[in-house]
Parts: sequence; C-alpha cells; structure tokens
Amino acid sequence: MNIPTFLLDPRFWLAIVIWTAAVAFVSHDRGERLAMKEAERKELKASVGALEDKIRIDAETREKERRLVRILDNRYDKYQQEELDAKAKADRLIADLRSHVRRLSIPVSYASCAAGANPAAGAAGGSSQEGRADITAGAGEFLVRLADRGDTAIRKHAEVVDRYELLRQACTQGIPAEVTP
Repeated sequence: MNIPTFLLDPRFWLAIVIWTAAVAFVSHDRGERLAMKEAERKELKASVGALEDKIRIDAETREKERRLVRILDNRYDKYQQEELDAKAKADRLIADLRSHVRRLSIPVSYASCAAGANPAAGAAGGSSQEGRADITAGAGEFLVRLADRGDTAIRKHAEVVDRYELLRQACTQGIPAEVTP
C-alpha cells in the first residue's frame, strides 16, 4: 500500500486542523452576528411599536384636551352671556328708576298717637299702622348695583364650582362626550 507522503507529514494535518478551526470560528462568529442583528431588529421593532403607541396615546390625549377646552369655553361663554344679561337687566331697572317708570319702596310701620299725647307713649300704647316709604332714585340705584354685585359674585362662584366639577369628573371618569353646556 502506497500512502502519499504528504499524508504522513504532520504539517499537513496541522494545516487541516487550523483550517477546520478557522472555518468553525468564522461560521460561529457569523451565527453570533446574525443572532445579534436579529436581536437588534426585534428590539428596534419593539421600540418602534412603543413609539407608535405613545404617539397614538398622545394624539388621543390632545383630542381629549381639545374637547375639554371646548366644553370649558362653551361654559365660559354661557356664564359671560348670563353676566351681560344680568347687567342689562340691572341697567334697565336703574333707567326705569331714574325716569320714574318704576319706584322702589320699603314697608314701614309706625304707631299713631292721640293729639297732644307724648309720641314716645303713643308708640308703646297707640295703634300700629303700616305704610310704604319710597326710596329715592339714587338710593335705588345704589341698592340695585349692590344686589347686582352680590349676584355677580354668586355667578362667579357657581362658575368656579362648575369648572371644578367638570375637571374632577374628567380626572376620575373621563371627559364627557357632550360639548354643549
């Protein structure tokens, strides 16, 4: 049997072992690189999905904010209109008082006393009668303005409470669907 001499040379076998190890290392390294690229691709895909979800949630949040602002604006407009109506009503009443179309009066009671008697004694023992006393236009205007300021404060308080309740409801139950007050 005639064996080729290169097969008996240890350098040949050493070269085959080195070449096999290199091929194994390169293919193993290639597999690791492919696995790393696949992991990076999956991570990137997950990041893109998370960003798309965040963008969708942000868009939904912006739409909810817009709807809440529309509701608040509508309610503000309603309160502003009520304020203008109340001011116009108070101005009409004051104009009527100045032109003597309307009169303001308050009930008064007084005691009558006999002629020549002591007025202080008449109040204690005389008969009581009721009447009305007219209020001057200036005093009437003052009273109307005073009542109007009180009503305005009450309306503003009601508006603050209404806005608070709307915002509380939006935080706990979500923003209501209706836009009209």
